[in-house]
Amino acid sequence: TSFVDAYISRGRHHLRTTIAESKGARHIDLVRDLAASRPNLRAVALEAISFDMPLLKAEMKALCEIQSATRLSEARVDAICAVISRRQLRLREVLQYD
Repeated sequence: TSFVDAYISRGRHHLRTTIAESKGARHIDLVRDLAASRPNLRAVALEAISFDMPLLKAEMKALCEIQSATRLSEARVDAICAVISRRQLRLREVLQYD
């Protein structure tokens, strides 16, 4: 998971906390800051990330059957789902414990 964590940590949103910032806020930090400044949003955010990961993966695997010039591979689905699953866990940690 170190590669996945590094990948997630590099992610940035277009939002910035001040106009002087050259880069947007990191995704996890943005959620942490918003949850701290607006505690009533924690429950809404937790609900938004509380989806069934095995169901999502099964739905995505079904997309591998679509015939196209650039087919979605099962390996790619596994990689995408690994990132989503880890991001879901990290966001849950931030929203529940920070």
